[in-house]
Amino acid sequence: AKGALGWLDRAKADGIEPDPIMIAMAMDAEANAGNAKGAAKLLTESEAEGKMMNMKAYNVVIKAFLKKNDWDEAIEWLKLAEAKGLTADKKQMSVAYSTMISATAQAG
Repeated sequence: AKGALGWLDRAKADGIEPDPIMIAMAMDAEANAGNAKGAAKLLTESEAEGKMMNMKAYNVVIKAFLKKNDWDEAIEWLKLAEAKGLTADKKQMSVAYSTMISATAQAG
């Protein structure tokens, strides 16, 4: 694996169990590289391993899908977060709306 996913795999191979902070950093790196599915995979796997991820982690995934103009997937991740009882604060929602507005403007 390449990128942040590769580094997480290497850490695990070296006996280092990634913590939620390391995972969030990898998610952000994958999202910034345009790999929304990679960021989503990290979130899903982390939760399956029992690691508690917060709304900021979900926002990374949501924002990554919004940047790809994949509105349906972004909404699904928002619904998943809400179903888990997670809510965004005003700053997080501002970032989400700004991203949607920017993506809409770029799409024409």
